[in-house]
Amino acid sequence: MTKPVRVVLAEESDRGEIIARATDLRGKVIRCRVPCTSLVDAAKARVGVILLMEEWEKK
Repeated sequence: MTKPVRVVLAEESDRGEIIARATDLRGKVIRCRVPCTSLVDAAKARVGVILLMEEWEKK
């Protein structure tokens, strides 16, 4: 997961995304989509990355 985050932080792209395997709270294996978007301050400088995990497809 570090590659999309590094790409966004290095200003090579404004967005990145991966599909990953994860385990939900009930112990089920799921696929989740993890998009990442740059976090910018008022001066338009990148100060971080916003990550969001959402279930993509049940297995």
